[in-house]
Amino acid sequence: MKIILILYLSFLVLCFQTKSCSHKGSDDIEQWKGLDEKNDIVFLYKKDVTYDERKKFEDSVLFEPYVKGYGHAHQEGIADLLLGRIVGDYDGGIVDFSANSTSTQREKLIKAIKASPLVFRVYENVVPNEIDDLPGSKNAEPSRSPDARPTKVPLDTDRN
Repeated sequence: MKIILILYLSFLVLCFQTKSCSHKGSDDIEQWKGLDEKNDIVFLYKKDVTYDERKKFEDSVLFEPYVKGYGHAHQEGIADLLLGRIVGDYDGGIVDFSANSTSTQREKLIKAIKASPLVFRVYENVVPNEIDDLPGSKNAEPSRSPDARPTKVPLDTDRN
């Protein structure tokens, strides 16, 4: 009798576990934007900005400390934030606002990013991989080298 009770309880627990992990539909999934999608703000650092300068900027402009003092969270109004190599060899960030962010929150953040002496350029509503106005970026129009077709040389030419 104990074996049947144990099997029944195990089966019952397994059923509840599979129900708790079920997915209700694709509407529940939050899709993060990337380098191939239009983003609200894309900013690029100047080339000579150090890691410590970036960290200080990010902590003061993009993040706010948790109330309990451990770690940090995005500033109010930011839904998605990507920091790192953005275009070519330029480091920077991508910011996407939450659907319920206010125009005041948006304007305050854009103004703070543009005012920073560390920031090289700021783009709004742009696809990062389509930014093509940067010197040395992978998306910049490549300079054309002269035609490098081999020249025909007769084999009986004296090479001395």
